[in-house]
Amino acid sequence: MDEGQPPAPPARCADCGIRRLAMFRPFGPQQLAEVQRLRSAIRRAPPGTELMRHSAHDAPLMTIYAGWAFSHTTSDDGARQILDFHLPGDLVGAEHLAVKGTDTLVEALTAVSACVFPRRKVLAEMEHNPALSASIAWLLARDEAMLHERLFSLGRRSAEERLAHLALELAARIRLRRRVDVGGPLPFPPTHRHLADALGLSAEAVSRAATRLRAHGLEQIARGVLIIRDPDRLAALCGWRDEYLVPREML
Repeated sequence: MDEGQPPAPPARCADCGIRRLAMFRPFGPQQLAEVQRLRSAIRRAPPGTELMRHSAHDAPLMTIYAGWAFSHTTSDDGARQILDFHLPGDLVGAEHLAVKGTDTLVEALTAVSACVFPRRKVLAEMEHNPALSASIAWLLARDEAMLHERLFSLGRRSAEERLAHLALELAARIRLRRRVDVGGPLPFPPTHRHLADALGLSAEAVSRAATRLRAHGLEQIARGVLIIRDPDRLAALCGWRDEYLVPREML
């Protein structure tokens, strides 16, 4: 695939292969048509492109269709903190539906295509579309749980444990989308620098941690590939559980 030309989303939401990843519950034809009317544009961008700035007035929402992106903020002295990685099916920007965001950027990690939804139209649709509201509520709850785990990692886990936990989380998210074998190679575009900026470490510390984790089942986390040979042993090391990634029924 041309890095500058990721596949574009289909014209009809009903034909979208990632729809099941983005929504907590299935939508009927009428609800899908309503969601389709909300889409204002399709965005296709090469790596390194700024996709969204949360601090911008009335910033839209995006659903990633193809590729990887990441959210990050930068301190006055230029230090970058990556807040999350975004995979196909992820809804980006929902946390800023009701409050103005901080100066956070969403950047394309690989070539990306995404569907763009104006914030005000989404808010108006949520008033009379319970399925859409429930889906967004679950996605926000999942994202908050992920941030809780990341905060615990930054405060209480060692470098090896931080890297192991993030690798297992991203592997679980990839497998939910691709239905691939747990021990096989997974596409993994983040570099050691990206992982360092997500985990509060240096790139050298990430490299050393990855080397030490090979004894615990993390075979490779470089050159665009993630291989986890012994997920149970790696999970025991860092206290990994995947419950917060799995949806459950809400009233």
